[in-house]
Amino acid sequence: MHSLEELGPRIFFRISDRIFITESVFFTWIVMLVLIVASVLLTRNLKERPGKVQALLESGVEMLYGLIEGTVGAKNAYLAPYFVGFLIFTFCCNFLGIVGIRSTTADVNTTFAMGIIAFFMIQGLAIRARTLKGHLHHMSSPYIFLLPVNVISELTLPISLSFRLFGNILGGCIVMTLCYQATAALSSMLGMGVPFFNLVLPIPLNLFFDLFEPALQAFVFCMLTMTFVGINTETEE
Repeated sequence: MHSLEELGPRIFFRISDRIFITESVFFTWIVMLVLIVASVLLTRNLKERPGKVQALLESGVEMLYGLIEGTVGAKNAYLAPYFVGFLIFTFCCNFLGIVGIRSTTADVNTTFAMGIIAFFMIQGLAIRARTLKGHLHHMSSPYIFLLPVNVISELTLPISLSFRLFGNILGGCIVMTLCYQATAALSSMLGMGVPFFNLVLPIPLNLFFDLFEPALQAFVFCMLTMTFVGINTETEE
C-alpha cells in the first residue's frame, strides 16, 4: 500500500535524464504480456466438442458479443473482439490493487491514453459511416450554430472518459490508503505488535474497491465507448 505522497506517477527505472519508465507503464505492459500468454494458452487446443472450461469461456464470450452487438449495432458487430479484449484489459489494469500493486488506471496518463484511443476510433468510424461531409452535417443539424458546440462536445469526450475512470480508481486507492493508516494507528494505540486491524477491518473495503469497483468501472468505460460508437455511426438509412 502506497502513502498518499506516492499516489502520483512514480519512476520505475530511468534510462537517461529524460527517458524513463513509470510504474504505470511497466505494469501496463506486464498486464498486456500476461493477457497475450493467457490468450495463446486458452485458445491453442480448442475442440469442436468443448469441455467444461471451453464451454464456460465460449458462453461468456457469446454473452459479451451479444451485449456489444446490441450496443454498437449489428453493422459494427465486427468490433466485438476489440471491445471484449479492451474490457478484459481495463479490468485487469483496475484489478492490480487486489495483489498489492497500485492500479495503472490510477494514473491519469494511462486513462487519458485510453480516452484518446477511444476518441479517434469513434471519430474514424463516424466518418467511415457518414463520410466527413455527412458527419459535419450531422453535427450541425438542425441548426448550423450547433456545430461549434458539438465539436467542443466531441473534443471533451476523451477528457470525460479518462477522468471518470481515473477519478474512481484513484479515489479507491486514497480510501484504502487512509483506511490502512487508520487501522495501523488503532492497532498501535492498543499496543498490538502486529497491526491486527489491518488484516480484519479493511476486508469489506478491499472487496469493494479492489474487486467490485474495478469490474464496474471497466464495464462503464467500455459501455460508454460502445454507446458513443453506436450513436456516431447511425445514418439516415
